[in-house]
Amino acid sequence: MSAQAELERKLSSLVKQRMAGFDYMRRVGTGERHWLSAVSLGDQEAGLAKAVDSDVVLKWYFLGLSFAPLLQLASGATFVKAVAQLLEEYAYHFAKGVDSRRATRARGRAPPASAAAGDDDVVLKPSLQRSRGDVVYVYLLTPHTPHALSASVVLQCFCELMQSVYRKLGECAASGATAALVDAIVKADATLEEQVLAPVTKHFNASALALGRAALGRVDPLFSKVMEGATSGIDEDG
Repeated sequence: MSAQAELERKLSSLVKQRMAGFDYMRRVGTGERHWLSAVSLGDQEAGLAKAVDSDVVLKWYFLGLSFAPLLQLASGATFVKAVAQLLEEYAYHFAKGVDSRRATRARGRAPPASAAAGDDDVVLKPSLQRSRGDVVYVYLLTPHTPHALSASVVLQCFCELMQSVYRKLGECAASGATAALVDAIVKADATLEEQVLAPVTKHFNASALALGRAALGRVDPLFSKVMEGATSGIDEDG
């Protein structure tokens, strides 16, 4: 297999995995699918509201809101660069000790100056833009939210949107994916996994264990104690 074919295979595998994963997570959250093909968690409106901090939900909301306009960009390096830039701005905005209140929105959606024609490796590296000392967000949207957000609704919408985002990332293979391009996509994927997939998976696992313990407890109290010990061991490891 040639190096180019291997890059395309790697990208295609990642895209298919994530598209299926986000669709599965959305269906589990609405009660359409069993978690790990074993436990039906039911509608997660109340469960997610208790398990996920409001700040985390706000992060998902900002990400989803900011990702949507990027789908209008051309596939390939232009889109991947925008995704990387968005995640760079997102990381800055929510970094501890950073006064993100001084950040402003750029007018229009012109690519950052560093995205000018040149070496692909340089072009794909995001960098914060500044104007008169203030950070300027090119792609990140951070509107005021006057009311609490529904964790369940935000997650469902985000999962649906991510399928379109990954589909567009997968189109890079058709246009000839480079090593730098695939590396940028893998880094973006790692961020999304950490920020969204990991906390939701942790919540779903905890909910499944609680439901399993309750079901076994109705059969025999001894089973409930065994499951409680298993849950404690997982919590300590996590």
